Amino acid sequence: MPYWNYVAKHGNPDKEGVYDVILIYDQVEQIKEGYTEDCFKPTGKQFAVRESRWFGSARVNDGWIMKDQPKEGLVWHEESGSYWNERVYAWYPMREYPDVELPEGVEWLTDG
Repeated sequence: MPYWNYVAKHGNPDKEGVYDVILIYDQVEQIKEGYTEDCFKPTGKQFAVRESRWFGSARVNDGWIMKDQPKEGLVWHEESGSYWNERVYAWYPMREYPDVELPEGVEWLTDG
């Protein structure tokens, strides 16, 4: 049975893909109007949430690389709407899809 891999203990995956992850992020408060980094201040509280994130190749000037990740090679990426200073705490090995039984008469959308 697969198990959670902790980034600090097991490192990152060795294969690109979308993974189930446990994210840790900083709670922030808005200190002035706007959406640039200087408009927010961390409160000192952190939260964890289970979501999915893409792990793949970093690109030149890649602004989506998560906190504490290298700037090249395979890295965790944020997505639109990501949390403040989010980072992957743990990741779960990729599963075979589709891994859910669909109702009768429903088909999976394919690329073809």
